[in-house]
Amino acid sequence: MCDAAFVRTREACEGRDILAVQDTTVTRSSGGGGDYLHAMIAVDARDGAVPGALDATFCERDTGQRATRHARAFEDKESHRWLAATERAGEIAGAGRITMVADREADIFDLFARRPQNVELIVRANHNRTLEGGDKIAEWIAAMPRLGTTLLTLPKSPGRAARDARLSIRFGQATMKPPKRLEKTTSAPVTLTYIDLREETPPDGVKPVHWRLLTSYDIINVTDALDVAERYAKRWRIEELFRTMKRKGFDIEALRINDTGPRNRLIQTRTRVLDGTLKAKFQTWYPGLFNAANSNQEVQRAAA
Repeated sequence: MCDAAFVRTREACEGRDILAVQDTTVTRSSGGGGDYLHAMIAVDARDGAVPGALDATFCERDTGQRATRHARAFEDKESHRWLAATERAGEIAGAGRITMVADREADIFDLFARRPQNVELIVRANHNRTLEGGDKIAEWIAAMPRLGTTLLTLPKSPGRAARDARLSIRFGQATMKPPKRLEKTTSAPVTLTYIDLREETPPDGVKPVHWRLLTSYDIINVTDALDVAERYAKRWRIEELFRTMKRKGFDIEALRINDTGPRNRLIQTRTRVLDGTLKAKFQTWYPGLFNAANSNQEVQRAAA
C-alpha cells in the first residue's frame, strides 16, 4: 500500500521543488509507551500544495528501551526511521529539488552525517551540540552579531491576544563534533548552516519566539535565511494531516481493533486521502488542507 502511494506521489512531484515533511503521532497510548505512526508527505515549497503521501511506518514505544539506547546500533533504534524515510525521499528522482523537513526530534547526528547527497535538510535544533573548538552551539550562536530583523505578526490564540514580534536574524556555518558515544565509529564532524530567529525583547511575562534551524542550504543573505524559515513553516501541513486523522470520521485513536496488523493497515488506508485515491472525497470534508497557503501565514501559525 505504501509503495503504491509512493509511486503515485513521486509522479506528481515531477519537476517540482519538494519538501519531504516527516513527523510522528500517537495512534494508541499505553502508559508511557504505545503505538505510533511515522509519516512523510510531499509538500510543494512554492505554494504549499500537498501532492501526496511518501511513506508511513509504525512503531511501538517501550518505556524500558531508553536505558539501553546508547548500547544499540543506530539501525536498531527507533530513531533510525528518520534516516530511512530521508533515504526514501531520495528516490524521488524526477523532482526539481528535494528537502527533508522535520521538527526537533530529527536533530540526530547520524541523520546529518548519513543523509543522501541529493536530499537537502531543514531541521529544528534540539540539542546544544559541541562544536569544533569546544564551544556549545546555543551560546556560540547567541554571541554572533545580528545580521537583520524581521517583523512577525502572531495571530490570536486561546489565552493570547494577537501581537507583533520583532525577530533578530543570525545565520552562518557551524561545524559540530560527533557525540562522545560515536567518537569511535564516526570521527568526522558535520558542517551545517544555522539560522537563528529570536525575539530579544518580548513583552513582560510572554514566552519569546525562538527558532534555531539547521540546514544543508548555503545561506548568503537575510532573504535566503527567511526563505528557509518559510520552508520549515510548511511543516505545519503534516500537523494538519494528523489532526484530521484524529477527527470524527477518521478518529484513529478510537479504533477498537486490538490486533496491530489489521489496525495499522486501516490507518494506512486513511492516509490515502493524500495519494489521490480518496483525495476528492477528502477535499469536500476538509478543503483547507489542500489549499495553497500564504507563506507568511504559514510562519505565523508555526511560530504561534
